Amino acid sequence: MQTKKLKYLLLFAVIAIAAAVAWYFAYWVKTPQYSLGLIGSAVQKHDFAAFEKHVDMETLYSSAYDDVVVASFGNERLSSPILAALVQNIKGVAVPILIDQTRQYVNGGTMEEWDALVNRVKNLNQELNIALVGKYVQLPDAYLSVNEALRHAGYYVNSVVNIDFINSEELNKENVAERLKDADGIIVPGGFGDRGIAGMIDAIEYARTNKVPLLGICLGMQLITIEYARNVCGIKDANSLEFDELCKNPVINLMSDQSLEDMGGTQRLGDYECQLNSGTHAARLYGKELIKERHRHRYEFNNNYKDVLVENGLKVAGFNPERNLVEIVEIEDHPYYVGCQFHPEFTSRPNRAQPLFQGLISAAHDRKYNK
Repeated sequence: MQTKKLKYLLLFAVIAIAAAVAWYFAYWVKTPQYSLGLIGSAVQKHDFAAFEKHVDMETLYSSAYDDVVVASFGNERLSSPILAALVQNIKGVAVPILIDQTRQYVNGGTMEEWDALVNRVKNLNQELNIALVGKYVQLPDAYLSVNEALRHAGYYVNSVVNIDFINSEELNKENVAERLKDADGIIVPGGFGDRGIAGMIDAIEYARTNKVPLLGICLGMQLITIEYARNVCGIKDANSLEFDELCKNPVINLMSDQSLEDMGGTQRLGDYECQLNSGTHAARLYGKELIKERHRHRYEFNNNYKDVLVENGLKVAGFNPERNLVEIVEIEDHPYYVGCQFHPEFTSRPNRAQPLFQGLISAAHDRKYNK
Protein backbone atom coordinates (compact mmCIF):
# COMPACT_ATOMS: atom_id res chain seq x y z
CA MET A 1 0.00 0.00 0.00
CA GLN A 2 2.84 2.34 0.94
CA THR A 3 4.62 1.60 -2.34
CA LYS A 4 1.50 2.36 -4.33
CA LYS A 5 1.06 5.71 -2.53
CA LEU A 6 4.70 6.57 -3.23
CA LYS A 7 4.20 5.85 -6.92
CA TYR A 8 1.23 8.24 -7.02
CA LEU A 9 3.25 10.92 -5.24
CA LEU A 10 6.11 10.56 -7.70
CA LEU A 11 3.70 10.69 -10.62
CA PHE A 12 2.10 13.84 -9.21
CA ALA A 13 5.53 15.43 -8.73
CA VAL A 14 6.54 14.66 -12.32
CA ILE A 15 3.28 16.12 -13.66
CA ALA A 16 3.66 19.23 -11.48
CA ILE A 17 7.23 19.79 -12.63
CA ALA A 18 6.24 19.26 -16.27
CA ALA A 19 3.37 21.73 -15.90
CA ALA A 20 5.67 24.30 -14.31
CA VAL A 21 8.23 23.91 -17.10
CA ALA A 22 5.48 24.20 -19.73
CA TRP A 23 4.09 27.32 -18.07
CA TYR A 24 7.55 28.87 -17.86
CA PHE A 25 8.22 28.06 -21.50
CA ALA A 26 4.85 29.47 -22.58
CA TYR A 27 5.30 32.64 -20.54
CA TRP A 28 8.88 33.47 -21.44
CA VAL A 29 9.00 32.15 -24.99
CA LYS A 30 5.51 31.98 -26.44
CA THR A 31 4.29 35.21 -24.85
CA PRO A 32 7.02 37.38 -26.42
CA GLN A 33 6.46 35.62 -29.74
CA TYR A 34 2.77 36.38 -29.55
CA SER A 35 3.51 39.95 -28.54
CA LEU A 36 5.83 40.46 -31.49
CA GLY A 37 3.09 39.04 -33.69
CA LEU A 38 0.65 41.62 -32.36
CA ILE A 39 3.12 44.40 -33.05
CA GLY A 40 3.72 43.00 -36.53
CA SER A 41 0.03 42.89 -37.34
CA ALA A 42 -0.30 46.53 -36.30
CA VAL A 43 2.74 47.63 -38.26
CA GLN A 44 1.61 45.79 -41.40
CA LYS A 45 -1.09 48.42 -41.79
CA HIS A 46 1.58 51.07 -42.19
CA ASP A 47 4.66 51.68 -44.30
CA PHE A 48 6.85 53.10 -41.56
CA ALA A 49 6.59 52.63 -37.82
CA ALA A 50 8.38 53.59 -34.65
CA PHE A 51 7.43 53.27 -31.00
CA GLU A 52 7.58 56.12 -28.53
CA LYS A 53 8.07 54.15 -25.35
CA HIS A 54 8.38 50.71 -23.82
CA VAL A 55 5.36 48.57 -24.72
CA ASP A 56 4.35 46.25 -21.89
CA MET A 57 2.40 43.04 -22.11
CA GLU A 58 -0.80 44.56 -20.74
CA THR A 59 -0.80 47.15 -23.51
CA LEU A 60 -0.28 44.51 -26.13
CA TYR A 61 -2.96 42.13 -24.86
CA SER A 62 -5.52 44.90 -24.44
CA SER A 63 -4.79 46.16 -27.97
CA ALA A 64 -4.49 49.64 -26.47
CA TYR A 65 -2.03 51.08 -28.92
CA ASP A 66 -2.61 54.70 -27.86
CA ASP A 67 0.85 54.88 -26.33
CA VAL A 68 2.48 53.48 -29.44
CA VAL A 69 3.38 55.90 -32.20
CA VAL A 70 2.60 54.18 -35.48
CA ALA A 71 2.78 56.44 -38.52
CA SER A 72 1.54 55.85 -42.02
CA PHE A 73 4.26 56.97 -44.38
CA GLY A 74 2.74 59.08 -47.14
CA ASN A 75 -0.63 59.05 -45.41
CA GLU A 76 -2.48 62.21 -44.40
CA ARG A 77 -2.43 61.07 -40.78
CA LEU A 78 1.34 61.53 -40.71
CA SER A 79 2.00 65.08 -39.54
CA SER A 80 5.74 64.88 -39.01
CA PRO A 81 8.64 62.42 -39.03
CA ILE A 82 8.86 60.09 -36.08
CA LEU A 83 11.50 61.30 -33.64
CA ALA A 84 11.47 58.40 -31.22
CA ALA A 85 13.39 55.28 -30.38
CA LEU A 86 12.03 51.91 -31.35
CA VAL A 87 10.67 49.42 -28.86
CA GLN A 88 13.40 48.57 -26.37
CA ASN A 89 12.07 45.32 -25.02
CA ILE A 90 8.99 43.26 -24.40
CA LYS A 91 8.68 41.76 -20.92
CA GLY A 92 12.43 41.69 -20.53
CA VAL A 93 13.08 40.07 -23.90
CA ALA A 94 15.18 42.34 -26.08
CA VAL A 95 13.90 43.13 -29.55
CA PRO A 96 16.76 42.53 -32.02
CA ILE A 97 17.12 46.07 -33.34
CA LEU A 98 19.98 48.52 -33.09
CA ILE A 99 18.51 50.75 -30.42
CA ASP A 100 21.62 52.82 -29.82
CA GLN A 101 22.21 53.44 -33.49
CA THR A 102 18.57 54.35 -33.97
CA ARG A 103 18.71 56.89 -31.13
CA GLN A 104 21.94 58.33 -32.40
CA TYR A 105 20.45 58.76 -35.88
CA VAL A 106 17.22 60.31 -34.62
CA ASN A 107 18.72 62.57 -31.96
CA GLY A 108 21.58 63.61 -34.19
CA GLY A 109 19.26 65.82 -36.23
CA THR A 110 19.88 63.96 -39.50
CA MET A 111 16.24 63.71 -40.56
CA GLU A 112 16.40 66.34 -43.31
CA GLU A 113 16.19 63.80 -46.13
CA TRP A 114 13.26 62.04 -44.50
CA ASP A 115 11.56 65.38 -43.82
CA ALA A 116 11.87 66.35 -47.46
CA LEU A 117 10.56 62.98 -48.65
CA VAL A 118 7.56 63.08 -46.32
CA ASN A 119 6.75 66.61 -47.44
CA ARG A 120 7.04 65.61 -51.09
CA VAL A 121 4.81 62.56 -50.71
CA LYS A 122 2.15 64.47 -48.77
CA ASN A 123 1.91 67.10 -51.50
CA LEU A 124 1.77 65.08 -54.72
CA ASN A 125 -0.71 66.80 -57.01
CA GLN A 126 -0.52 64.90 -60.29
CA GLU A 127 -1.48 61.37 -61.31
CA LEU A 128 -0.14 58.79 -63.72
CA ASN A 129 -1.84 55.62 -64.94
CA ILE A 130 0.50 52.69 -65.45
CA ALA A 131 -0.81 49.47 -66.99
CA LEU A 132 0.78 46.38 -65.46
CA VAL A 133 0.25 43.53 -67.91
CA GLY A 134 0.87 40.19 -66.23
CA LYS A 135 -0.39 36.69 -65.61
CA TYR A 136 -0.65 36.84 -61.81
CA VAL A 137 -2.76 39.99 -61.47
CA GLN A 138 -5.53 38.19 -59.55
CA LEU A 139 -3.10 38.45 -56.64
CA PRO A 140 -1.55 41.94 -56.92
CA ASP A 141 0.87 41.19 -54.07
CA ALA A 142 2.64 38.87 -56.52
CA TYR A 143 4.02 42.11 -57.97
CA LEU A 144 4.44 43.93 -54.65
CA SER A 145 8.05 45.00 -55.25
CA VAL A 146 7.17 46.22 -58.74
CA ASN A 147 4.18 48.14 -57.43
CA GLU A 148 6.24 49.89 -54.78
CA ALA A 149 9.06 50.69 -57.20
CA LEU A 150 6.56 52.39 -59.52
CA ARG A 151 5.21 54.48 -56.66
CA HIS A 152 8.70 55.40 -55.48
CA ALA A 153 9.52 56.75 -58.94
CA GLY A 154 6.29 58.73 -58.94
CA TYR A 155 7.43 60.73 -55.91
CA TYR A 156 10.13 62.40 -58.00
CA VAL A 157 7.78 63.64 -60.72
CA ASN A 158 5.20 64.91 -58.23
CA SER A 159 2.77 62.12 -59.13
CA VAL A 160 0.61 59.49 -57.53
CA VAL A 161 1.02 56.32 -59.60
CA ASN A 162 -2.22 54.44 -60.20
CA ILE A 163 -1.62 50.85 -61.31
CA ASP A 164 -4.09 49.20 -63.67
CA PHE A 165 -3.64 45.43 -63.30
CA ILE A 166 -4.40 43.80 -66.65
CA ASN A 167 -4.71 40.04 -67.04
CA SER A 168 -2.62 39.16 -70.07
CA GLU A 169 -4.78 36.08 -70.69
CA GLU A 170 -7.69 38.42 -71.46
CA LEU A 171 -5.69 40.65 -73.81
CA ASN A 172 -5.59 40.17 -77.59
CA LYS A 173 -5.14 42.11 -80.81
CA GLU A 174 -8.83 43.00 -80.94
CA ASN A 175 -9.06 44.63 -77.50
CA VAL A 176 -5.49 45.73 -76.72
CA ALA A 177 -5.92 49.30 -78.02
CA GLU A 178 -9.12 49.86 -76.09
CA ARG A 179 -7.73 48.31 -72.93
CA LEU A 180 -4.49 50.33 -72.98
CA LYS A 181 -5.77 53.63 -74.35
CA ASP A 182 -5.64 55.36 -70.96
CA ALA A 183 -2.18 54.09 -70.01
CA ASP A 184 0.53 56.71 -69.62
CA GLY A 185 3.05 53.89 -69.43
CA ILE A 186 3.15 50.09 -69.54
CA ILE A 187 5.15 47.58 -67.55
CA VAL A 188 5.46 43.86 -68.31
CA PRO A 189 6.96 42.14 -65.25
CA GLY A 190 8.51 38.73 -64.72
CA GLY A 191 6.91 35.30 -64.75
CA PHE A 192 7.32 31.70 -65.80
CA GLY A 193 5.60 29.47 -68.37
CA ASP A 194 3.65 30.09 -71.56
CA ARG A 195 0.30 31.08 -70.02
CA GLY A 196 -0.75 34.61 -71.00
CA ILE A 197 2.28 35.18 -73.23
CA ALA A 198 0.30 36.17 -76.35
CA GLY A 199 -1.44 39.00 -74.50
CA MET A 200 1.85 40.35 -73.18
CA ILE A 201 3.32 40.37 -76.69
CA ASP A 202 0.26 42.25 -77.97
CA ALA A 203 0.74 44.86 -75.24
CA ILE A 204 4.43 45.19 -76.10
CA GLU A 205 3.64 45.68 -79.80
CA TYR A 206 1.04 48.30 -78.88
CA ALA A 207 3.59 50.16 -76.76
CA ARG A 208 6.19 50.07 -79.53
CA THR A 209 3.94 51.19 -82.37
CA ASN A 210 2.08 53.84 -80.34
CA LYS A 211 5.15 55.28 -78.60
CA VAL A 212 3.84 54.45 -75.12
CA PRO A 213 6.67 54.22 -72.54
CA LEU A 214 7.41 50.58 -71.75
CA LEU A 215 9.55 48.69 -69.26
CA GLY A 216 9.92 44.92 -69.58
CA ILE A 217 11.42 43.00 -66.67
CA CYS A 218 12.96 39.50 -67.00
CA LEU A 219 10.21 37.69 -68.92
CA GLY A 220 9.11 41.11 -70.17
CA MET A 221 12.54 41.73 -71.68
CA GLN A 222 12.47 38.34 -73.38
CA LEU A 223 9.05 39.08 -74.87
CA ILE A 224 10.28 42.46 -76.12
CA THR A 225 12.97 40.53 -77.99
CA ILE A 226 10.50 38.00 -79.39
CA GLU A 227 8.04 40.69 -80.52
CA TYR A 228 10.80 42.67 -82.21
CA ALA A 229 12.17 39.59 -83.97
CA ARG A 230 8.72 38.65 -85.27
CA ASN A 231 7.30 42.02 -86.26
CA VAL A 232 10.37 44.09 -87.16
CA CYS A 233 12.98 41.55 -88.26
CA GLY A 234 10.45 39.31 -90.02
CA ILE A 235 11.34 36.14 -88.09
CA LYS A 236 7.70 35.12 -87.76
CA ASP A 237 8.34 31.94 -85.79
CA ALA A 238 10.76 33.55 -83.31
CA ASN A 239 10.08 32.23 -79.84
CA SER A 240 11.59 31.05 -76.57
CA LEU A 241 12.55 27.48 -75.77
CA GLU A 242 10.57 27.95 -72.58
CA PHE A 243 7.34 28.15 -74.61
CA ASP A 244 8.24 25.85 -77.50
CA GLU A 245 11.02 23.30 -77.09
CA LEU A 246 10.96 22.58 -80.83
CA CYS A 247 10.97 26.16 -82.12
CA LYS A 248 13.31 26.72 -85.09
CA ASN A 249 14.23 30.28 -84.15
CA PRO A 250 14.78 30.43 -80.39
CA VAL A 251 15.74 34.08 -79.91
CA ILE A 252 15.48 33.27 -76.21
CA ASN A 253 17.49 30.20 -75.32
CA LEU A 254 19.12 28.31 -72.47
CA MET A 255 22.70 29.21 -71.65
CA SER A 256 25.29 27.05 -73.35
CA ASP A 257 26.01 25.02 -70.19
CA GLN A 258 22.36 24.13 -69.59
CA SER A 259 19.98 21.54 -71.00
CA LEU A 260 16.26 20.82 -70.99
CA GLU A 261 16.94 17.39 -69.52
CA ASP A 262 18.53 18.67 -66.31
CA MET A 263 16.65 21.72 -65.01
CA GLY A 264 17.43 21.37 -61.31
CA GLY A 265 19.42 24.19 -59.74
CA THR A 266 20.13 25.85 -63.08
CA GLN A 267 18.67 29.31 -62.58
CA ARG A 268 20.91 32.33 -62.78
CA LEU A 269 20.48 33.80 -59.30
CA GLY A 270 21.86 36.76 -57.41
CA ASP A 271 23.92 39.83 -58.28
CA TYR A 272 25.67 39.98 -61.64
CA GLU A 273 27.60 42.80 -63.26
CA CYS A 274 26.22 44.65 -66.25
CA GLN A 275 28.36 46.84 -68.49
CA LEU A 276 26.32 49.73 -69.89
CA ASN A 277 26.88 51.04 -73.40
CA SER A 278 27.24 54.81 -73.68
CA GLY A 279 24.54 56.84 -75.37
CA THR A 280 21.72 54.60 -74.18
CA HIS A 281 18.73 55.30 -71.92
CA ALA A 282 20.19 52.90 -69.37
CA ALA A 283 23.61 54.58 -69.22
CA ARG A 284 22.01 58.01 -68.88
CA LEU A 285 19.72 56.87 -66.07
CA TYR A 286 22.34 55.00 -64.04
CA GLY A 287 25.01 57.62 -64.63
CA LYS A 288 27.82 55.07 -64.61
CA GLU A 289 29.31 52.37 -66.80
CA LEU A 290 29.18 49.31 -64.55
CA ILE A 291 26.25 48.26 -62.39
CA LYS A 292 25.16 45.21 -60.42
CA GLU A 293 21.58 43.94 -60.37
CA ARG A 294 19.78 40.88 -59.04
CA HIS A 295 18.77 37.99 -61.30
CA ARG A 296 16.34 35.10 -61.08
CA HIS A 297 15.87 33.33 -64.40
CA ARG A 298 16.94 30.41 -66.53
CA TYR A 299 16.50 31.53 -70.14
CA GLU A 300 18.65 34.14 -71.88
CA PHE A 301 18.85 36.34 -74.97
CA ASN A 302 20.28 34.17 -77.77
CA ASN A 303 23.43 35.88 -79.08
CA ASN A 304 23.11 34.02 -82.37
CA TYR A 305 20.34 36.50 -83.24
CA LYS A 306 22.02 39.61 -81.87
CA ASP A 307 23.37 40.86 -85.19
CA VAL A 308 20.06 40.71 -87.04
CA LEU A 309 18.20 42.33 -84.15
CA VAL A 310 20.76 45.13 -83.81
CA GLU A 311 20.81 45.71 -87.56
CA ASN A 312 17.06 46.26 -87.41
CA GLY A 313 17.25 48.80 -84.59
CA LEU A 314 17.18 46.90 -81.29
CA LYS A 315 20.01 48.27 -79.18
CA VAL A 316 21.98 46.21 -76.71
CA ALA A 317 22.27 48.74 -73.89
CA GLY A 318 23.93 46.47 -71.35
CA PHE A 319 25.67 43.11 -71.15
CA ASN A 320 27.36 40.89 -68.62
CA PRO A 321 31.11 41.29 -69.21
CA GLU A 322 31.98 37.89 -67.80
CA ARG A 323 29.81 35.80 -70.13
CA ASN A 324 28.79 38.36 -72.78
CA LEU A 325 25.11 37.84 -71.95
CA VAL A 326 22.69 40.55 -73.03
CA GLU A 327 21.20 42.26 -69.97
CA ILE A 328 19.36 45.33 -71.35
CA VAL A 329 17.75 46.06 -74.71
CA GLU A 330 16.06 49.24 -75.93
CA ILE A 331 15.16 51.12 -79.09
CA GLU A 332 16.24 54.65 -79.89
CA ASP A 333 13.27 56.09 -81.81
CA HIS A 334 10.92 55.85 -78.85
CA PRO A 335 10.29 57.90 -75.66
CA TYR A 336 11.15 54.90 -73.50
CA TYR A 337 11.23 51.29 -74.64
CA VAL A 338 13.53 49.29 -72.35
CA GLY A 339 13.79 45.65 -71.34
CA CYS A 340 16.12 44.25 -68.67
CA GLN A 341 16.90 40.64 -67.86
CA PHE A 342 17.39 41.34 -64.15
CA HIS A 343 14.93 42.48 -61.46
CA PRO A 344 15.51 46.20 -60.79
CA GLU A 345 12.49 46.46 -58.48
CA PHE A 346 14.44 44.86 -55.64
CA THR A 347 16.77 47.84 -55.24
CA SER A 348 14.13 50.58 -55.26
CA ARG A 349 13.67 52.70 -52.12
CA PRO A 350 11.25 55.54 -51.26
CA ASN A 351 14.16 57.96 -51.04
CA ARG A 352 16.07 56.44 -53.96
CA ALA A 353 13.96 55.45 -56.95
CA GLN A 354 15.46 52.71 -59.11
CA PRO A 355 16.86 54.25 -62.34
CA LEU A 356 14.96 52.12 -64.88
CA PHE A 357 11.68 52.65 -63.04
CA GLN A 358 12.46 56.36 -62.85
CA GLY A 359 13.00 56.34 -66.60
CA LEU A 360 9.62 54.74 -67.22
CA ILE A 361 7.73 57.06 -64.88
CA SER A 362 9.51 60.19 -66.13
CA ALA A 363 8.71 59.27 -69.73
CA ALA A 364 5.09 58.58 -68.78
CA HIS A 365 4.94 61.96 -67.05
CA ASP A 366 6.34 63.72 -70.10
CA ARG A 367 3.83 61.94 -72.31
CA LYS A 368 0.90 63.11 -70.18
CA TYR A 369 1.91 66.56 -69.00
CA ASN A 370 4.50 67.84 -71.46
CA LYS A 371 2.89 67.11 -74.83
